[in-house]
Amino acid sequence: MLDFNSLIFIERTSSVPIYLQIANGIIQQVQVGVLKRGVKIPGTRQLATELQVHRKTVVRAIEELDSQGWVQIIRNKGTFISEKLPLPYKPAEPYIKNEVSPGQAANFTYQKHHLLTRPLTVEHRLAFDDGFPDTRLAPLKELAAAYARLLRQNGGSSLLSYNDPLGYTKLRQVLAKEFNLSRGLNISHHQLMITRGSQMALYLAATALLEKGDRIIVGEINYYTANLTFKYLGAHLVKIPVDEHGLVVDAIDTICQQQSIKAIFVTSHHHHPTTVTLAPSRRLRLLELAEQYGFVIIEDDYDYEFNYGNGPLLPLASGDRNGRVIYTGSFSKSVSPAIRVGYLVGPQNFIESLGKLRRLLDRQGDMIQEAAFAELLEEGVIRRYHKKALKQYHQRRDHAARLLQNSLGEKLQFRIPEGGLAFWVHINSKYSIPSISQKAKAKHLYLSDGLFYTQHHPSLK
Repeated sequence: MLDFNSLIFIERTSSVPIYLQIANGIIQQVQVGVLKRGVKIPGTRQLATELQVHRKTVVRAIEELDSQGWVQIIRNKGTFISEKLPLPYKPAEPYIKNEVSPGQAANFTYQKHHLLTRPLTVEHRLAFDDGFPDTRLAPLKELAAAYARLLRQNGGSSLLSYNDPLGYTKLRQVLAKEFNLSRGLNISHHQLMITRGSQMALYLAATALLEKGDRIIVGEINYYTANLTFKYLGAHLVKIPVDEHGLVVDAIDTICQQQSIKAIFVTSHHHHPTTVTLAPSRRLRLLELAEQYGFVIIEDDYDYEFNYGNGPLLPLASGDRNGRVIYTGSFSKSVSPAIRVGYLVGPQNFIESLGKLRRLLDRQGDMIQEAAFAELLEEGVIRRYHKKALKQYHQRRDHAARLLQNSLGEKLQFRIPEGGLAFWVHINSKYSIPSISQKAKAKHLYLSDGLFYTQHHPSLK
C-alpha cells in the first residue's frame, strides 16, 4: 500500500490552493511511473486523513484530476489512474517530501559558461564594488513623472507595440545631438543604436565583428567581462602592457608586423580596472595604427561623465574619419544599474546589420523607458543630475582617499583617480585578498577577492 503522505508534499503557506497541490502531486507520481495505470487511489476520507486536510479538499482534487483525464471514477468501485494514459518510458523513484526536483539538474548536454563569481547583488549590506552609481542620487521623481505622462498620452499605445530594434527614434536623435555637442562626434541617429547596457552593445558588436580564431588586442589587465565575451566567441586575446598613461600603444605596431589583428578593445577615458586615462598622444597613434593595419577599435566609454580635474578627453570616436571605431557606453554606469539604456555608435551599415542581429536576441528594448529617458535628456534633467552627482562623487573620492591613507596607508598603495567611481588599490603581498574577502563577507561587507585580476583567472590567460 502506497503512503500518499510521503508522496505528496503540501506547502500550507503557499499561494497555490491545497487541492491543486494534491492534484499536482498525484500527477507528478503518475509522470514518473510510481502511480501506474489502473492503480486505485484511496477513498476521499482515507486520503484526507493521510494528508491531514478536509475531505472536501480531496474531493476537489479528484474532480480536478478527473477533468484533466488523469483518473477514472467508476461508480461503486472508486477512483483509478486512467488506463488511457501511455506507459512511462522509464519508471523512476517517487518524489519525496523536501527532495530536490530532478528537473533542477539538466539531463542533456550543453555548453557550460564559467564566470567565476556571481554578479554583485543587494544581499550585501555594504559593498566595495566596481564603482556602481549611488541610486539615491538618481532623478527618480522626474523619471516617474515622465513615465506617467507618456502612458497618459493616447494610452501610451505607440510605445506598447513593436518598434524599431535599433531603439526609440527620439532617444537616438537626442543622443546623437548630445554626443555631437559634448563628445565631438559627427553622427546622425542612423549611426546609433540603443541597447540594454554596454555589455549588450559589446556582445552585439563582437558577435558581428569576430570570427573564430581572430585575434583581438586587450590590456594585460583588462575588463574581465570583455575578455570572457571575446573568448566565448572564439577569439584569441593578445595582451599588451598598461602603464600610468593607459595602453602601451607602441607595442601594437610590433604585434601587427608579426600577426594579423582584427580589433583592439580599449576603455580610453578610465581604463578598467586601473582607472588611468589613455594619453592624447597614444590616442592619435592608435587611430593611425588602426588605419595602417586595418583593425577595428572597440571603445568602451567607461565613466566618461565623471571627471574631477579638467574636462574629459574627447573619445577616440571623435577623431575617427575612416569608419574604424565602434563606440559603446551606458547610462547604467552613471545613473543606475536598473536604467538599461546603453548605446552603440558606428558606421551606418554596421549599425543596420546589428539591428537585424539584435532581433535574434531581443526584439527591441523597453520603449517606455527609452522614451522617458529621451525626455529627461532633452529637458536637461540628466545633465543637471550628472553635474550634481559629479560634485558629490568628487567629495566622496577625496574623503575615501583620506581614509585609505590615514587608516591603511602602511598596508596598501593607490593613486587618486582623476575620474570615475573606483580606486585601483595594491594591497601588501603579505595579506591574502581572498581571505580578507571572506572575513568581510562574514560581516555582510562585499569586497572582491581579486581573482578576476590575477593570472589565475581564465579571462586573463
